[in-house]
Amino acid sequence: EGDSVPGGAGGTGNRPKKIYRITEDGRQAFVQWMNIAPESEKQRFEFLLKVYWAPWLPTERVGEYIRDFMTRHKGDLDMLRRMENEMIPILDEHPNHWWVLQTIRLGRRMNEAYLAWASELKTELEGMGDRDR
Repeated sequence: EGDSVPGGAGGTGNRPKKIYRITEDGRQAFVQWMNIAPESEKQRFEFLLKVYWAPWLPTERVGEYIRDFMTRHKGDLDMLRRMENEMIPILDEHPNHWWVLQTIRLGRRMNEAYLAWASELKTELEGMGDRDR
């Protein structure tokens, strides 16, 4: 269900913005879903599979993969730190904000761990030759 409001009330320009509200059926379905225990978390990292089989790649290629992995996760970490800094001052504005902050913090910590591990991997790779891999 939705209502149209004038552009000045959150829309852009003269075009009306549609405001959506959850229906009672939707609210009941959400509560029912929330009461089901979460399934096991599964992550798929193609990068880890390629690290596992790294002896079949030239050292330079493995180094590229590590640098790319680090670049991606550094970007994610920067974004999560910005989100965390934006969330802290508004924790008291909504009861859910503290919980949102906790999910942001988990993401930040996971990316910090990925980067620490990849940095160690990169250092060790640089210290060994093709013969040691």
